[in-house]
Amino acid sequence: MPNKPIALTLIVVVFAAMAPTVPAKPAQMPPTENGVYVVKGVCFGEGSCYRNWRASQTVQLRAMPNPASPIVATVKPKDWVEAVGGQLRLIPLRGVVSKAVASPPMAKGEVVYMLEPLGEGFYSLWHRGKTVEHDWAAGDPGEPIVWDKSPTPPKGAILGWWVQLKTKNGKTGWIQDPQFECMGQLAGDANCRD
Repeated sequence: MPNKPIALTLIVVVFAAMAPTVPAKPAQMPPTENGVYVVKGVCFGEGSCYRNWRASQTVQLRAMPNPASPIVATVKPKDWVEAVGGQLRLIPLRGVVSKAVASPPMAKGEVVYMLEPLGEGFYSLWHRGKTVEHDWAAGDPGEPIVWDKSPTPPKGAILGWWVQLKTKNGKTGWIQDPQFECMGQLAGDANCRD
């Protein structure tokens, strides 16, 4: 007669191996405002980009990070402004883990979200209710995530990189996707150095 504890153990092991790899909890989306994920303080380029910038063309500053917001100031070419902060507004991109990963621990079948770019192809990843670090870049052959197609933004969504600028006379306003001289530690000519 077979040993019942051993047979029972084998049955448990077989069923455990057949268990789904998807977590029991449903995927939690990152926090959004009307479907838009907002990251404050994002800076593109080498070093800190929030510093003094020089206008290369006429630009209008808005009261809020919204293209329909009232114009509060106009900056003319060669005028200096101070970039005091910014925010990146994006739609999180959903993906499904295609193979288990040890670091960060992710099971095959889990849902994750791509958030803001971190440079060199890397990005912030939303997983299990928090942002996590990882060691692959978007499009790497070893990237363990299959991404959905880019979602359609909700109607009226305000997206892009918005930077708050302060003029010489103290007025502050917002500009979307700025194009200025001296926008980074390594940018511009000698007159851009602090």
